[in-house]
Amino acid sequence: MSYAIEIATEAGLARRHRRRERVERLLDRAVHLEESDRLLIEQVYRHGVGIVDVARLSGQSPKNLRRRVDKLLKHINGPLFSFMLAHSDLLSEATRRTADLVVLKGCSLRRASEISNQSLHQTRQHMQIVQALAEA
Repeated sequence: MSYAIEIATEAGLARRHRRRERVERLLDRAVHLEESDRLLIEQVYRHGVGIVDVARLSGQSPKNLRRRVDKLLKHINGPLFSFMLAHSDLLSEATRRTADLVVLKGCSLRRASEISNQSLHQTRQHMQIVQALAEA
């Protein structure tokens, strides 16, 4: 085998290895999402099912499903999500519960306030704390 082919093969293997590591990291983070979002990410990235096939099975348009996957990827790789995975132990119980709902599960502030039985104002205050800590 020529030296150029050997180098190209090694580069290809390294690229596949890095991609596999990124996918594993993504799947590890997806565990924290709502079940429907987690299942979508797993279908696409763990099982290799194409967006068109998932869309056909779920009765959604491929365009909308692709947007949903892109939004979930941006969310999972975002700074707030990373902060919550690494530092949620720094938060009070009420703030952690709110941040889990909003940041990890993807609930709206209004929905998080309903689930946690607190006012929307309190939910906003908890999220301001989380955002300030994440930016520090």
